[in-house]
Amino acid sequence: MNKEEQQNIEEALDDVYGSTIAHYKSKRDRRGNFHAKEKILLSVYLLSLILLLVVHFAFHLDQLPIEKKYLPFFPRLVIGGTLTLLIAIGSLLINIFWIGGISDEAEKHNLQHAISIIRNTALSFVVLSIVYADWYTAFISLGILSIVLGFALQTPILSFIAWIYIIIRKPYKIGDTIQVGEDSGEVVDIDYLDTTVWEIKSSNLMTDHPSGRIIRFPNSNILSTSVFNYSWALFPYIYDEILFFTDYNANFNDISVRLKKIAEEIIGPEQEKEIRAYKEILANTKINVHNINENPEVIFKPSDGSSIQVILLYPVLTKNSGKIKNQITNEILLQNLNSKGIFMA
Repeated sequence: MNKEEQQNIEEALDDVYGSTIAHYKSKRDRRGNFHAKEKILLSVYLLSLILLLVVHFAFHLDQLPIEKKYLPFFPRLVIGGTLTLLIAIGSLLINIFWIGGISDEAEKHNLQHAISIIRNTALSFVVLSIVYADWYTAFISLGILSIVLGFALQTPILSFIAWIYIIIRKPYKIGDTIQVGEDSGEVVDIDYLDTTVWEIKSSNLMTDHPSGRIIRFPNSNILSTSVFNYSWALFPYIYDEILFFTDYNANFNDISVRLKKIAEEIIGPEQEKEIRAYKEILANTKINVHNINENPEVIFKPSDGSSIQVILLYPVLTKNSGKIKNQITNEILLQNLNSKGIFMA
């Protein structure tokens, strides 16, 4: 397991047993690195802030030639500009020293969205404070506006609430393979109002391959339907199966041995070691690890009076399921042809 996988596992365990902010802080490097663009932005913000402070004091010392009709409005404009710059500097420093130190790109993406919303909300209050003479009037105006928008935008508001739920509870994140209702695919973006997935399997595909289409569904969907996540950090594997038929006179032991050998050779020995490592982690949870098999299995089930179902069951990473199934199936069919048809057509 690489460093990122270990961090994902630690966070998933925290999600199972509860987590604290102090724990997360101890797991992350908070040291920020200034990039050229950020240095330029911070310099511009600081110089503008100094300039506004100079203008503020010059105004109070009657050093600025301002017409009387602008006198009531000018101080609010200067204070509003100062607050705007302080908010911009604060959000930039948070991005550098906190969010910039997070290695998980999906979590970084969500936090950047959250900081953006907080920043924009604060800027809205600043604008209202400039337009209105006092904060009381500004709050009343904002409250009335919120009530009107609340009735008109119920669905978007629910989606926004669901987005907050996604950030806090993390039912999925960018890069996970999920299914929500009839929509399934790999998450490529989580926005305030909707989630975008790269579709896997569709009405015109029977295999677990990307269809080439993008699906966007409202975040509010997760509040009313089950979310299936096939990329859980504590066990990122799923069990897939391939079905064949044989007759009652077949050599079941030979079929079982050969199918397991084919699957093991294609999957590789490294996966078996990784699954054992994940089982050791899961042993610390309430999951029964005895039901988790790191090796392929073959199951025989009576189908009808003339045939037996042969089911090859094997673990595989979700993103590799289509490719691995195709390789195993082709090898089984090839060996079946070369051995005079052990399996029925």
